[in-house]
Amino acid sequence: MNLLTLDVETTMNAPEAMGKANPMYPGNTIVVLGTKLYNNDKYRDSVVGNDFTPKTPWNLDRLDLDFIVGCNISFDLLYCYKYSSEWKKHLLEQRIWDIQLVEYLLSAQQNK
Repeated sequence: MNLLTLDVETTMNAPEAMGKANPMYPGNTIVVLGTKLYNNDKYRDSVVGNDFTPKTPWNLDRLDLDFIVGCNISFDLLYCYKYSSEWKKHLLEQRIWDIQLVEYLLSAQQNK
């Protein structure tokens, strides 16, 4: 199974009413983008720091992914879409596994 785990850390410059880390606010940017690829019992890390550019640490069209995994991954994906049309193109074709949503559903919507 091929899994790509994705996490994005961002600035929080948006007005409070909008939500401080809102991906649609032009003043918010990615601070760190981290990924881990699990592929046939092997891991590969990739972290992009403050110099994040639309160039991607992964060439997604060459990966045969089963899932992209993250926690509250819709937030992370919105930032990826914002910065890279190539990532957006490939991410829209992938199956997504949001562990936060799964936990909520498995707990019969009891955990907050």
